[in-house]
Amino acid sequence: MGANYPKNRKKTNSKGMNNTSARSGSSTGVPNWNRPPRRSGTVNLCIRAAVDAQIEHGYRIRRDVETATAIWNKSTSRHFSGVSFDIIDLKAIETNINTEIFSIDRNIHASEIKAMVDAAACDAADVTVFYLPGKFISTNHPYSIVVARYYPVHRVIIMSEGAVANPYFLAHELGHALFTTNSRGYYDDPDPQRKDNAHNRNEGNLMYKGLSSRTVPTITNEQIGKALYSTLFR
Repeated sequence: MGANYPKNRKKTNSKGMNNTSARSGSSTGVPNWNRPPRRSGTVNLCIRAAVDAQIEHGYRIRRDVETATAIWNKSTSRHFSGVSFDIIDLKAIETNINTEIFSIDRNIHASEIKAMVDAAACDAADVTVFYLPGKFISTNHPYSIVVARYYPVHRVIIMSEGAVANPYFLAHELGHALFTTNSRGYYDDPDPQRKDNAHNRNEGNLMYKGLSSRTVPTITNEQIGKALYSTLFR
């Protein structure tokens, strides 16, 4: 899991938090994530599933997208409701690409990803999601297993067959897509892990790096509010 997120983030302090807290409001120049610019937003998804990928006749895809909406569109704030995800195009594709040829480094195999996006022919999509065969996404670390990945350069999520067991992986990767397209340039999770600002520090949170499938993950209003600053919304 996880994302390769932009490196030109706002400067953070030793705890990984923005030097000007997001909770401090507009007087500091930092947006107040609890009062976002819109009440709700919809992200259009283009789904491409390899004919030999494990998608259980489409059930897995519907489960993943519906789960993502159930989590991100469940604000308890009176100022906003949240984010929903719509499948605007879903097709099976013939491909010999296996997730295990990819690297989690966004600069490696970029040409293959671009070719996949070009072949998807889905210009109206905000994010393209590929379900491909392969148990994991290749890594350079022998003890690291990555089963789902967001590539921000192309706004692409790769879902391997290793992600089948956890219905929250797509929701997690869509969270990275929302945060890394922040309109104000603040790409970190609102309550980040130390030395890993892309992930939340609280175990059980949807954006926690070690996301488990054993319990329904939580998400905060601040995370949903920050997501509503994404440039994915048209």
